[in-house]
Amino acid sequence: MPPQLVLGIEKGVVFPSEHFDLPDNADIVLYTDGVLDAVAPDGTRFGPENLDDALVGQIDSPEHCLNKLLTALASFRGEHELVDDLTIVAVEITTPQRTDLYPAHEAADV
Repeated sequence: MPPQLVLGIEKGVVFPSEHFDLPDNADIVLYTDGVLDAVAPDGTRFGPENLDDALVGQIDSPEHCLNKLLTALASFRGEHELVDDLTIVAVEITTPQRTDLYPAHEAADV
């Protein structure tokens, strides 16, 4: 999905949406453009490639994901100030156990 306008800037703007089927126990990372726009001392943008690189490998929890990404951003930026605010949200989606498959008296034992 291409970048869109900031929410709430213009009245009546319709934003496209997409639907994704996620596998059981999927993880999602949501971030604002401030992550991609973080700048190194030489003026290079963090960009999607560095984001991808930061998230390669096993990630054990949302906290671990955030720590990996924040460490990569800090290392990339060095002492360079942020040019934009940034927000990162890591979500672990777990598949709940389906108690509706069992009679009520057995569900508590599952």
